Amino acid sequence: MENIEKVYLLAGFRQLSLTDFVDSCSQIQCYCRDSVNEKCGITTNIQTHIVKNQSKEKKNSFCMDPNKYYDIYMSESIQFIGHSHPSGDATPSQIDIEACQEHHYNCVVFSKKNKNFSLYRFDLPYSVYFSI
Repeated sequence: MENIEKVYLLAGFRQLSLTDFVDSCSQIQCYCRDSVNEKCGITTNIQTHIVKNQSKEKKNSFCMDPNKYYDIYMSESIQFIGHSHPSGDATPSQIDIEACQEHHYNCVVFSKKNKNFSLYRFDLPYSVYFSI
């Protein structure tokens, strides 16, 4: 990928520095490392909020408390939603992509199995894979 494309990709995070982006991904990675279930978090312009997974199928999906999401949404600027794929790769699922596009948020997926990430922006047709 050309450097100009990398700059454009990160430009979607209007209030998040590259250092803060990497720190947030590291927090999500640490949080997800020792779990067989999907874990999730919300990174805002201020901090990364770890959010309890309320899904009935925690090994294969995540669902966060809508009240918690709303409280964060109303008080801070959401930069991305992060979650893990404990047994699969970091490719966003079709459900991940549809949720991102519907709610206009970016998504970072951590693959516990491959120990890498994908970044999917709702306004771009592809994901970028990276490791930290």
